[in-house]
Amino acid sequence: MGALGKSIGLGWGGDWTSPVDKPHLYLPDWGDTPTLLKQKYGTFDAFKATWTAGGGSQGGETGGGGGQTSSKYSFMAPKVQYGNTGVPVLLLQEILLPRRYYRGGLDRSFGDQTLQAVKSYQSDRKGGAGEVDGIVGSKTWSDLLGLPKENGRFVPEVVKKGSKNASSLLVQEILYSRGFYTGNIDWSFGDETEAAVIAYQKSRNGGAGPVDGIVGRKCWADMIAL
Repeated sequence: MGALGKSIGLGWGGDWTSPVDKPHLYLPDWGDTPTLLKQKYGTFDAFKATWTAGGGSQGGETGGGGGQTSSKYSFMAPKVQYGNTGVPVLLLQEILLPRRYYRGGLDRSFGDQTLQAVKSYQSDRKGGAGEVDGIVGSKTWSDLLGLPKENGRFVPEVVKKGSKNASSLLVQEILYSRGFYTGNIDWSFGDETEAAVIAYQKSRNGGAGPVDGIVGRKCWADMIAL
C-alpha cells in the first residue's frame, strides 16, 4: 500500500522515524510533492471532487463506488470555471474545439478563450445548458456530454463500429482534438472512427486496452482520465 501511494506522489506515514507514526497515506505538500496528482487534476478542489464518502477516489481502480470496479466506466465531471486547470478543463476544450466554439490550444487552462467558448455555447443552447455565466456545472456538463447517468456519474456506453449515439460522438470529438480523427463529427462510428480508435490504442502501449477498435471500460478510462 505504501509503495503504491508513493508512486502517485502521496506521503507514507510508515516511513516516519521521528516521531514514529501509524502507517497512513497523506498529501505532504499540495502543489509540490504530489506531482502526478497535480498534473492529472490541476487543483486540489478538482482532486477532492473525485473522493467518495468512504475515502477512496471515485476514478480509481478500487475506490468505493468508482467506475473501475464495475463492467462500465463512469466518471464525475466537477464544476469548472475561469482560473481552473486540469483534466476536466481539457475534456471541456476537447468537446468545444470540434464544435467550433473553442479555437485555442489544449492547455488544460480555463482562460479567456475557454470562458468565451463556454458562454457562446450556453447562449446558443437557450437555457438547455444552464445560465450564460461561463461556469460549467452539472447542467452544462449534462448538455455537453449527453450521456446517461447513474448515481450522479456519467456512464459512456461501450462503442464500436456500427454504434451511433452520444458516446460515439464523444469518441470522435476527443480523438479529433488529439489529432487521431479527421472525419466528420456525425455521431456515427464508422470505418474512420474505428481506424482512429485503433491508432489511439496503439499509441497508448496497452494503457487503453487491447488494440481492437472498441472503446470499452479501459479505453474510456484512459481517454477521459476522470
